[in-house]
Amino acid sequence: MSLYAGVCDIKAGVQFVNVIDSAHDPNVREFDVGGIGNGPIGWLGLWKRMAGGGRDVNCIACNSSKATVGGHIVLRGSDGSGPDRYAQNLEDSNRVFIAPICYACNASDFTDGRERIFRAKYDSRLVHLCAFMKDSLPPYDCSSAFWEMEDDAYQEWEAERYRAYEEERQRKKAEQSKLDAEDAIILSASAPSIPAFRAGSSRISRPVHCSCCSGH
Repeated sequence: MSLYAGVCDIKAGVQFVNVIDSAHDPNVREFDVGGIGNGPIGWLGLWKRMAGGGRDVNCIACNSSKATVGGHIVLRGSDGSGPDRYAQNLEDSNRVFIAPICYACNASDFTDGRERIFRAKYDSRLVHLCAFMKDSLPPYDCSSAFWEMEDDAYQEWEAERYRAYEEERQRKKAEQSKLDAEDAIILSASAPSIPAFRAGSSRISRPVHCSCCSGH
């Protein structure tokens, strides 16, 4: 699974594409975002909690349907620059983001044999991921010695296993929590003027603070 790195603002008009084969990325766990327990958080639920103020919104790619999934995306510059979009080539990177998308747009990867590039239809926020698809606990030891452990020895082993995992998790976050330089340029570039999304009569919140860039 991936690690939660923070949230970043995205302006209307910024380009992005879907990550292909991202279904293999298990959901972020509660404890990774300050929750209690080890249960998973759905990708849209993660976006709502950390970036969307708990609100339902329209799809950022079309603005005509309700967002039904948290889609894995990578950014594209106005010149088409950006990382490879295939999940296996993005592993252990910090180039992937979660955005609120509808099922149809999330499943639309190509148009006439070329990658389909979306433009954000309104100013919003993205969840920034790091250690993409690389965060996992060390596997269990299935040797006979493992199964013959006394309870005290097992508890000590399990505590060490989680300690090592937490140490590695914090190391990854320290290394990858800031935006890649190319993504920072894309997100900070001026964008075409597109009407901001409105949910009823209230405009979607667009905070100016970006935890990815500040490192918080």
